[in-house]
Amino acid sequence: LKASTTIAYSYQNSKPIQFVGEFEADIGYGVRTARAVITVADGDDKCLLGYDTSRSLGVVKIINSVEQKTLDYYKRKYPRVFSGKLGNLKGYEVKLDIDETVEPVYIKHIRIPFHMRKQFEEVVHKGLEDDVYEKAVGPTRWLLAAMLVPKPDGRIRFVVDASPANKAIKRTRYVLPTTEEFITDVTDAVLFSKVDFNEGFHQLTLSESSRYITTFSTHFGLFRYKRLLM
Repeated sequence: LKASTTIAYSYQNSKPIQFVGEFEADIGYGVRTARAVITVADGDDKCLLGYDTSRSLGVVKIINSVEQKTLDYYKRKYPRVFSGKLGNLKGYEVKLDIDETVEPVYIKHIRIPFHMRKQFEEVVHKGLEDDVYEKAVGPTRWLLAAMLVPKPDGRIRFVVDASPANKAIKRTRYVLPTTEEFITDVTDAVLFSKVDFNEGFHQLTLSESSRYITTFSTHFGLFRYKRLLM
């Protein structure tokens, strides 16, 4: 064996694998052969075949079939997706599990500067047109604060501070899959897509019985969410 300078770590282990040396050899698979450096580790674990050698022997085959398209291409091909009102998941409503023993919170109204009120009103009116908000009628047990937050690019983000309401919502537990479980689930998959939903939360209808806890104040009245908020 020759001395080995390879440094490697086993999965989720901070201590490096102890290598005792390395040697070169010809490896065969089917009708193919490849010259490879074999690094010998101390222990009796199973052997691993490296990526480069696997490709040389034809054990794995990498298909570079990803084709990049511009956003304009998809806008032309799927015009209905990029036009009209905000999307809405059909046949499904989100019902919040609200703990009625939690004392309702009334947050003092935040005064919007006069020079920003027009922008504020435009955001709320667009939300009404998109069916995200509705007018709050009658007494309300909960009242959240609405505000405008400047973004780095100069635009304005409309924000409702829902942190007090979150304390009254019972938490639903969901066990996230591990990397190994996820990889096993997609083993036979051949097509992969990445989707970035436009205002994804607002595409889920909020149950009528859950809307009262989302009421927020503006200088021109009270409103509440008809869709899920972040």
